[in-house]
Amino acid sequence: MSVRRLAFCLTVLLGGCAAVHTSPPQIPAGSGALDLVLPRSPGPGQLDLSTLRGRVVLVDFWATWCAPCHDAAIAYQSLYTRLHAQGLEVIGVSVDDDPSGIGAFSTSLGLTYPMLSDPSAAVSQGKYGLTVLPSVLIADRAGVIRYTHAGFGPGDAAAVASEVEKLLGEPAQ
Repeated sequence: MSVRRLAFCLTVLLGGCAAVHTSPPQIPAGSGALDLVLPRSPGPGQLDLSTLRGRVVLVDFWATWCAPCHDAAIAYQSLYTRLHAQGLEVIGVSVDDDPSGIGAFSTSLGLTYPMLSDPSAAVSQGKYGLTVLPSVLIADRAGVIRYTHAGFGPGDAAAVASEVEKLLGEPAQ
């Protein structure tokens, strides 16, 4: 396990797997494009988020061992089911060391949106500075990060849905 990965896991285990909002992700909303390319899990291939321009994209960073992540994933599946036809894409990014359990996790919760794997935390921690799971980044149709949130607790599903609906209501650029 790399030093970066160990530090990430320790940070999350010592208070970062949050049932309630504890601190926002380090990347400020509106600060740039949501750009990442990660392997699909289960495969095959990779997903490049730049191919989703024109759609509102919610990226949920999570882990199978994080209880609030389960609740968040279920809430985001509901949002995906309700708003996908209106232009919403939901992408799950697992930071589990071993991506082999991602498919079973998705199936057990009835998740139908794409899952990606970030086992080295190069994207979640390295690029976006995330230290809390779950964390969500939402990009507008131009790919600009417009909303960030860390943790998941009462009222968070409604707050995230409100932000998604606001972005879906904006004209495509």
